[in-house]
Amino acid sequence: MSYFIANSISISKDRKTYKVRGGDNNVVPRSNYWLNDWPLENLYYGMDSGNVRLIAKDEKACFINWLVRDMKWEGDWDKQTDYYHIHGLPKTKEELAKVIEELKPLALKNNYYKKALENKIAILEKFDYWRERLDKFNEEFLRRLNEGLDNICNKPTHIIALPNIDSWIIKLHRNGASYSVDRERALKLTKYRAILEGERFEGSQVVEL
Repeated sequence: MSYFIANSISISKDRKTYKVRGGDNNVVPRSNYWLNDWPLENLYYGMDSGNVRLIAKDEKACFINWLVRDMKWEGDWDKQTDYYHIHGLPKTKEELAKVIEELKPLALKNNYYKKALENKIAILEKFDYWRERLDKFNEEFLRRLNEGLDNICNKPTHIIALPNIDSWIIKLHRNGASYSVDRERALKLTKYRAILEGERFEGSQVVEL
């Protein structure tokens, strides 16, 4: 699967658009360029779909990664009620009905299109529900995103405990960490960096100083 590895993200001052810098995962050596601006409301879709992987470790990037993981869209990929498919729906019932009509002859020849047709018909029957749910989800994502960005703190105020071995992380490595029983030596991290890094270690706890 091809995707874009982003080592930086920039959000416009008016919070209307964003862009990421990096390169495609399947290009070696990886390039480092800015993509064009995208509407900020598409940020969740870009990351949840796997099209963009944000690997930056600054607090803003860590917060965005955490928020995308924290906001769970309950849906079924096989029934096309997951976020990816619902986000890609036409804006109106009439447009979706047209898509369904185009699928009907294809469904007679191919089981893939037959299943897709069944899913689209089921979604059309509850079109208003899915559209309203999508709009509310996107609004909530933007609300939490803006609130979080307004309160970003770049000071290292958190540490990571490893209760299973009664220790504290003192240095992070790509595939692990160094640790000590001495809390005073604990590595100080920003809040969301600590949360994301802590997820790498079973039973870890993030502690605010």
